[in-house]
Amino acid sequence: MAEATTLQGRYRLNHWLAAGAMGTVYEATDERLNRHVVVKVLKEGLSQDASFVERFRREARAVAALSHPNIASVYDSGEDAGRHFMVMELVKGRDLGRIINEDGALSPDRAADIAAQMCDALAHAHAAGIIHRDVKPANVIVDEGTGQALVTDFGIARAAGDSTLTGTGLVLGTAHYLAPERATGSYTTESSDLYSVGIVLFEMLIGSVPFRGDSVVEVAMQNVSKDVPAPSSIDPSVPSWLDAVVAESTVKDPARRFSDAGRMAAALRRSSEVSPVTPPPSEPSPTGPPQASGVPTERVAARRPLRKRSVALIAALVSLAVLIGGGVLLAMFADDLFGAGESAAPTGPEESPQGSPDTTRGAGAEPEAEPTTSPENSPSEASPSPDDPPAEDPPAEDDPDGQLVIRDNVIGEDADEVQDVLEEAGYRVTQDQVESDQPPGAVVDSEPAPGEILSEGQEIILLVSEGP
Repeated sequence: MAEATTLQGRYRLNHWLAAGAMGTVYEATDERLNRHVVVKVLKEGLSQDASFVERFRREARAVAALSHPNIASVYDSGEDAGRHFMVMELVKGRDLGRIINEDGALSPDRAADIAAQMCDALAHAHAAGIIHRDVKPANVIVDEGTGQALVTDFGIARAAGDSTLTGTGLVLGTAHYLAPERATGSYTTESSDLYSVGIVLFEMLIGSVPFRGDSVVEVAMQNVSKDVPAPSSIDPSVPSWLDAVVAESTVKDPARRFSDAGRMAAALRRSSEVSPVTPPPSEPSPTGPPQASGVPTERVAARRPLRKRSVALIAALVSLAVLIGGGVLLAMFADDLFGAGESAAPTGPEESPQGSPDTTRGAGAEPEAEPTTSPENSPSEASPSPDDPPAEDPPAEDDPDGQLVIRDNVIGEDADEVQDVLEEAGYRVTQDQVESDQPPGAVVDSEPAPGEILSEGQEIILLVSEGP
């Protein structure tokens, strides 16, 4: 490992686990307390960028302030010789995305229990003024011995109401789980996290996300324009009370969802013997571009591996960004476009990051599986709660001088091909060699990181594997 070192004379970096959008993740040893930890080190090239450093510190502060049995802990953060780092809890188990991918749909009781624990974690975070903004299966690690679920990776979390780091109207998150108000550039609220939990619950019950498409933008717009189907319309064994939870959490209007995560957790802890909640009448969904999709006839046993998108699609997405420019908001989805983001709590060091059932999620790890179904039947949406205030989202801001670079999942792709595509789109591209478990010549990461607004012709640095 090229970066074998000890930070602040305390945290010994043992081996590389993953490369993410903002930094590199290592399994490490806290020599003062003699315990295994995970250390995320901000990329050296980004440590000179005040905005990146602020985002990195913000992540550390956000999670370190939270103490909850369903939230992976942040122990420490600091700086050593100009390199900023964060020390996190080492969590053993499989992430929920891998569980669904390998085992298929979960039983209703197990799905409800995991979703309730997710809501417990979010209720605690929301009470502290923290919105996660990237709730998805890959950011939930489950200890299958105890059944405990931990929400991880508050890497793009922000304090509720803090718009200083997102003033350009940039949208971060993962398209399949993105709330409609976020896909359209409106302000994120705690309710946006609950929408994501509802999509995750649907996926646990059925084995697939409700919407899929040929691009992340298409998927995001389906979240805007289409209702999430009732899980029981696909699998009749799903109880009606879980239909109601999915329906109320995924209502398009944030004000009509569960009023808080605690109430959603309580609804999820209903037993099948309790009288089911009757889903309220549906309302017309917002106008959006028509999307073609099919309806599955049964739950998915296990999803097929992700099909890497072609370089031609990358070119199409880049061209789309150039055409739209900064005058119109276009969502930037960090993990879908730049490869799987690193988990805030990777699994144990004795487990292989790429081969074992208990694996480390990261930008260098295996990407999430592509959904195989796209149901379309519309569930009923929830009635507004009497104590839910009407939502008045301020208009999103845009950046007339910047352009969003839309890039596909280039992690693992041939660097020369990716460079050709980006240069053809008008961007200046250079390559930096880094040590990585990826094959030589494969893209490991890129700079600027996901979420940066670029001027036309700005330089893009591809971090390219030189081999282990």
